[in-house]
Amino acid sequence: MSQLQPGYVLNALLYSGLGLLLFLGVIRILSRMIPGGAWEQIAHQKNSAVAIAFGLLALSAAVIIAATLH
Repeated sequence: MSQLQPGYVLNALLYSGLGLLLFLGVIRILSRMIPGGAWEQIAHQKNSAVAIAFGLLALSAAVIIAATLH
């Protein structure tokens, strides 16, 4: 088994950070596009389509992080 090299760790951290920043940017843009705000739609009006869209965004962030760590 090879030793852990610092370059690989740095690359994983860099791409994970970039992926998370992209994820947060998309969430912010999507939140502004939804009339009344995302939390209002999900929690108070029980809009399942908005909840599913945000769930898919969370899964996409998980895939980005997993791909960078693999």
